[in-house]
Amino acid sequence: MKKRILSIILFLVVCLGVEAVTKKELTQEVLSKIGIKQEIIDETIKLDEKFAGKPIFSMDEDELDARIKMIEEILEKDDRNFDLNDELFTIYILSEEKKDYEKAKYYLEKSDKYNDKFSSYFNNIVYNRKIGKKKEAEKIYNKLRKEFKDKPLIDLADIFLEAMTGDDEDDSLSVMDENFLENNFYLNNPIENPVVSDHPLDNVSKISEKDPEDDKEDYEGYKKMIKELTKMSVERTKKQKEEIEKMKGIVAYFSNDEKQREFNLSDDTVRGFELQFRTQEMSDIGINEGAEKAVQYYLENVVSDTATEDAIRFNKDDEESLYFSAMYLLSMTGDEKKIDKYSKQLENTRNMKILQKYYGKAESKKAPENTSKGKNKKESNKKRGK
Repeated sequence: MKKRILSIILFLVVCLGVEAVTKKELTQEVLSKIGIKQEIIDETIKLDEKFAGKPIFSMDEDELDARIKMIEEILEKDDRNFDLNDELFTIYILSEEKKDYEKAKYYLEKSDKYNDKFSSYFNNIVYNRKIGKKKEAEKIYNKLRKEFKDKPLIDLADIFLEAMTGDDEDDSLSVMDENFLENNFYLNNPIENPVVSDHPLDNVSKISEKDPEDDKEDYEGYKKMIKELTKMSVERTKKQKEEIEKMKGIVAYFSNDEKQREFNLSDDTVRGFELQFRTQEMSDIGINEGAEKAVQYYLENVVSDTATEDAIRFNKDDEESLYFSAMYLLSMTGDEKKIDKYSKQLENTRNMKILQKYYGKAESKKAPENTSKGKNKKESNKKRGK
């Protein structure tokens, strides 16, 4: 889940302000408000279109260089463009390939002049944590908590900050896995030329030549290690459930354009959060209730008739991941009738048709109607019965 959360961070830092607000609409509003020319706003929107569905964490160094060059060319025309200053800050502070704290500070100071207070606090917390100034980061974090008391806002900051600083349990669990492998007697003392039987009970480790007391001691160590791993797994599962509830609260909080505009948060970011908890819930259903129930959950909850095209295509990786997970689970049923029935439904969902439109056939790779004219929004209102 950590990587999935990180993939949304770019949207948070760049997008961190009834109906959902698309990224194009928000860019148009916030940049025109500070007097940036329409020509530059159009170039900024076009740049977003070019890299839609491509978070910086999935790009190689050449792709990042190309992206940086395009951003810098637009900033040369007007360096007040805090959307792009934010994006360069994100690249230089979070990308392993282009990490440069001096440049990150430069673009942070540029964006701070025009950013909303929540985004400014958040960016400065990230910067100070990354350069090792934990006390300063904590000081700014306390300011954020004092000024923004709504729980979903604090949860939003906490989830991202934890993901970026690597404080979750995934890393510690991997260390425990390594310790488990290093200390497992049965792995460190393989049987020479073992005879493998078709009966599973016959494959239980053959009697070791070691002293029985040594075997007992190793076995006790093995049990202790299993107990520790189980405890950590339970704790991680509990934490995942808590994060899912937080994400649900965040999505509900930002479900209207009033809050989205207030915090400069576009609908693609909100959709990204929704996909995070949908992924976990779908996985849990698949494990506990079976593959067919998980596929039904996907069709009823992940497939959306109301999410904008931008919200879906800017989350291309997660949308595709959930789709292919559903297809895989479907194949696991082994029921040809069910596979035939559901596969047709999955292939014809609105989500996949939108992705095919932009990333499938070449003739469909075109930008949607300019939302600054309000066309997409009117259609969205109509679908919701407004």
